[in-house]
Amino acid sequence: MAALTRRLSLAVITLVAIASVAGITLASSALAGDSVAVTTVETPSNQIRGGMASREVDPQQLVLSPADVPVGYQYLRSGYLSPTSGSDFDPAERLSDFFVSYVKDTKYNQITTETSVYSSAARAHAALLAAARRLPSAYKPLLPAPKLGLEAQLRTYSSKGYTLYVLLWRSGAIDTELAVGGSTAGVSAAMTKRLAQRQQVRIAARS
Repeated sequence: MAALTRRLSLAVITLVAIASVAGITLASSALAGDSVAVTTVETPSNQIRGGMASREVDPQQLVLSPADVPVGYQYLRSGYLSPTSGSDFDPAERLSDFFVSYVKDTKYNQITTETSVYSSAARAHAALLAAARRLPSAYKPLLPAPKLGLEAQLRTYSSKGYTLYVLLWRSGAIDTELAVGGSTAGVSAAMTKRLAQRQQVRIAARS
């Protein structure tokens, strides 16, 4: 988990802290302005077929674009993350990873999504379960679970007028974590699901 930066405003620190606890490993790098490492991991083949991920799948093509987010949100930051940036992940298993963040109203309302490509569907499944286990008990599941990919979980946390939704799902060997946070009146489970569905269209078309 990347360390929080002292340069963040109080509102952004709140979001980063919540997202970090939720297991959104990209949040602090995305918001802090830190440089993002790009690491290439060699595999025996450039294309791994059959239940395996393809090296040619670029996660940058799978995240939300500016056209996908609601009016008023502006691009903040994006980049590739090193496969070694999270201690739970074996760099031989996580092939590539890309995040993007959008903000609204002086960064208090934020949308951050991260997509990771793994070497196999089994490894992606294990990583998704690990991310879900990191969620504290205060993050309550919202049922029924969204119908996204092969498996999905939606959790929410609210405190003092701030609400965060964390949606995790898997499509084959691709995992995605979407965090939508902001004023309770400005974000919703329906909004989070709509964004996830738009992103899933991208994932399904390229995976």
